[in-house]
Amino acid sequence: MGGGAERTGRGAPWAIAAALAGAVLVVFGRAATFDFLNLDDDVYVTANPWVRGGLTPGSVRWAFTAFHSGHWHPLTWLSLMLDVELFGVRPGPMHAVNVLLHALATALLFAVLRAATGATGRSAAVAALFGLHPLRLESVAWVTERKDVLSALFWILAMGAYVRYARRPRLGRYAAVVAVLGLGLLAKPMLVTLPVVLLLLDVWPLGRVRGSAPAVPHRFATASLPALVVEKLPLLALAAAMSVVAAAAQRAAGATVSLEGLPVPARLANASWAYVVYLRKTLWPLDLAIFYPLAPVPPARAVLAAAALGAATLAALRCGRRAPYVAVGWLWWLVALLPVIGLVQIGGQAYADRFTYLPHVGLFLLAVWGAADLAAARGVAPHLRAAAAGGVVAVLAAATLAQIGHWRDSVTVFRRALAVTTGNYLAHNNLGVARAERGHAAAAARHYAEAVRLNPTWPEARNNLGNAFAARGAYARARAEFEAALAVRPDFPVALNNLATAYAYEGDFARAIPPYERAVALDPGYFDARFALADALERTGRRAEAAAHYRVLLAARPGWTEGARRLARLDAIKD
Repeated sequence: MGGGAERTGRGAPWAIAAALAGAVLVVFGRAATFDFLNLDDDVYVTANPWVRGGLTPGSVRWAFTAFHSGHWHPLTWLSLMLDVELFGVRPGPMHAVNVLLHALATALLFAVLRAATGATGRSAAVAALFGLHPLRLESVAWVTERKDVLSALFWILAMGAYVRYARRPRLGRYAAVVAVLGLGLLAKPMLVTLPVVLLLLDVWPLGRVRGSAPAVPHRFATASLPALVVEKLPLLALAAAMSVVAAAAQRAAGATVSLEGLPVPARLANASWAYVVYLRKTLWPLDLAIFYPLAPVPPARAVLAAAALGAATLAALRCGRRAPYVAVGWLWWLVALLPVIGLVQIGGQAYADRFTYLPHVGLFLLAVWGAADLAAARGVAPHLRAAAAGGVVAVLAAATLAQIGHWRDSVTVFRRALAVTTGNYLAHNNLGVARAERGHAAAAARHYAEAVRLNPTWPEARNNLGNAFAARGAYARARAEFEAALAVRPDFPVALNNLATAYAYEGDFARAIPPYERAVALDPGYFDARFALADALERTGRRAEAAAHYRVLLAARPGWTEGARRLARLDAIKD
């Protein structure tokens, strides 16, 4: 039920896959001319010495052992290092790789769905909606989201391996599913829900649950539902292990918001509302932003959202044998979003467009199969159905083309965020950084001040506003902002360094030394802070300590002439 085999020429599937990939390249190709963004691209590439150094034994070891930026995704790090090895630290090629990975994922999604359902046209429609929807912009046009496009590719490959296994179960084929899932988890933990989605596919379209009807003329290997659950246990164990590692990485970075900071009722309210927002953005994807600030959801809105979701879920389950794709697609959507729906709150966003990347496939399965069956039941001619589907895809592609320019650089992306959201402290802060980099200091300071007004306890904005005061010589006001940042985050090395530098600019090197020392203790590789500390120690007569720090710096940068000159001067004084 829900779409039988469709007659196509032998070369048609390959032509359709190539056309889908080509459409993605056309729509997203402009991203290859875009710049890095000042949100996370520094953490992932531009200020990350391990990635900037390319593929080396040391960087590979770091990729597998470091909890960096609250994540453990070694395959993502390795892919970025490979980019640097091949192209250098250049945004264009990195964006191009993202686009290519997304194009490949789109073509493969079509191939896997066709193998699972036997329906060529419907599978192509799902893949086209997935590949060209404007909600893909964040995942594709942002270098940091390499983890999205890379992990999605492995998700789809794992689905393909599973379809092959389901047709003729063999240990080697099952091992392939485990291996590909493992690789995907090394790219992003989002794949922890894939075992549950594979169980849904057993119900439809594979028809592996005894007594269910497959969507294709040939049958896949069937078993009882309990046996199919047991079959997924190794995959679930792998997903559970990754969940533990991901949680440890987030705790190590302090990225997880505590229950005191965001109580359970508030999390549930935001999660319910986020599902509704994602559905609205799926249907009307025109007000997209890189960051949507977390804000309290009114209780009445949360209750209505939860009730609507519950009613929709019951309605989907009631479809049963008549239209199993409704329940499967809807549950895919709900389950795949669970890791990022905010029950475990990471960061300050209420929701994010990139979170729909893989969950959208389930929603599009439901929509395409449902619309096709409804149109067929009403006698709509196949060519009219195809034209309608093509029209929807064309409208979405046009919307993506119209909005991709907002991702060109930090100024455009954060200006857009301010235009379509309210209370967006992060957009003000990062737009301020971008304006400062272009020499617009006054405009930058205004954005920092607005970010502080909107979120007085956000240390990044306080630190940046302090820098703006320091640049004007208002060191007392600068120190007040740095101290406010440190009151919220005492282990903030950059703010400690800036506080010390404000003292140093006023000639108070003795008071500068303790915050410099704290910054270096927190981040031993913080070159600028250690250099400034050595300079302050030298100026206050603590020459032996200064020389020790210069030696550490020279070990890290053997060709550093200024450090060698200073150390030689101190050694001459000692002699």
